[in-house]
Amino acid sequence: MATTSVRSNPSEVAEIRPMTGVRGIAAIAVVAYHFFNTPQHGYLAVDLFFMLSGLVLALNYASTVTLSAGNRTYITFIKKRIARVFPLYITVTVLRAIYDLTIHFGHGAALPDTWEPKAILANLFLVQAWGFSGSFVGPAWSLSTELAAYVLFPVLIALTIESRRSLAWGAVLLSGALLFAAAYGNRDCTDCDGVLDIFHGYTPYPVMRCVAGFTLGLIGYRLVNLPRIRAIVSTNLFAVLSVLGVVATYYAGSPDLVVYVFLFPTVIACFGNSKAANLMFGNRVVFFLGKISFSIYLVHVLFKPIVRFVIAQDNAHFGRFAELISVMFAFGAVFAASTVFYHFVEVGGRRFMMGLMSPKRRFVAKPPVAPIAASVDEVDPA
Repeated sequence: MATTSVRSNPSEVAEIRPMTGVRGIAAIAVVAYHFFNTPQHGYLAVDLFFMLSGLVLALNYASTVTLSAGNRTYITFIKKRIARVFPLYITVTVLRAIYDLTIHFGHGAALPDTWEPKAILANLFLVQAWGFSGSFVGPAWSLSTELAAYVLFPVLIALTIESRRSLAWGAVLLSGALLFAAAYGNRDCTDCDGVLDIFHGYTPYPVMRCVAGFTLGLIGYRLVNLPRIRAIVSTNLFAVLSVLGVVATYYAGSPDLVVYVFLFPTVIACFGNSKAANLMFGNRVVFFLGKISFSIYLVHVLFKPIVRFVIAQDNAHFGRFAELISVMFAFGAVFAASTVFYHFVEVGGRRFMMGLMSPKRRFVAKPPVAPIAASVDEVDPA
C-alpha cells in the first residue's frame, strides 16, 4: 500500500457496470438460499454486499466525507444514505406487518418477538441489529449494520485511505480480528448454517461482521488505486480466476472463511472493469438485475409463504418437473415485483425523501439551462 492517501473526485467517476451487476448475482444467491437452501454458503453473498458497499462509497465519497470536511458534508452523506435505504425498507416493513396481523387475527398465530415495543422502536430507526433486537424483515439486519458503517464512515476513511501504510495494514488486521471475534461469539448459534452466518441482532456480532467487510472494501479501493494493482485487477485473467475461485469454494463445501477470502478479489475484479468482468457482470441482463438488486434482496421475503405453498403443490402434482416449476415461479414473481418496487418505491422514494430532508428555499425563477448528465450520486448502486 502506498504511504500517501488516495482520493477520488466524485464528479469524475462514471458507473462501472460490473460493480452493479455483481450485486444482482449476490441477490439471486440470497434468494436461492432462503427459498431452496442452496447454494450451501448463500448467506456469504451478504459479505460481498458489505465489501462492495465499502468500495463504492469510497469511490464516491472518499474525498468529501472525511474527519476534516466538517459536519455539513457528513450530514448530507447520511441524508443520502437514509434516502437510499428507508423508502423501500419502510414499505416492505409495513407489508410484513400487515401479513403478521392477518395471520394473527385470521388464524390465531402468535405475533413474532419483533412486535415487542423495544424491538418496534429499534426497527423503526433501523438500529435493531446493533444489539437491540431481531429484524421485523429478516434481511434488514444487514441494512441496520450498514447504517452503523455509514455512521463510522469518516473514521474508517481516516484509518484506511487517508492513513499511512502501517495504519492501513492495521485496519486490515483489525477487520480480520472483528470477523474472527464475531464468528467465535456466534459459535453457539443453533439456527445458523455456518460460522459466518451471523445475523442475530440481539448481539453486536452482526455489526462486527459488517464493519469488517465494509473496511475491506475501503482497503480494496486504496489498493486498486495503486498502478501495479490496478493493472492486475483490470486483466481478464484476474476476473476469471477470481470468479472461478468463488464458485469452486462455494460448491466444494469449503469452510466459510475460505469462501470469504475469494469474495475480496472478485469485488476488486469488478472494479477493474475488464472485458471479462463486463461479460460476466456488465451484460444487459445481469446489469439490470444489479439495478433492482436491493428490491430483490428485501422484497423476496414477502413471497416466502407463497413459494412454500407452490413448492408443496408442485411436489404433489408435477413429479420430476416440480423443482423446475417452483424455481421458475419463485424467481419470476420476485423479479417482476422487484422491478415494480425499484421504479415506484426506490427511485421515487429516494427523490421524495431527499426533498423532504432538504432545507426549504424560496423559489427564484431562473432561465432554463441545458440538461446535464446524471451525477455519480444519482446512479450510486450501493
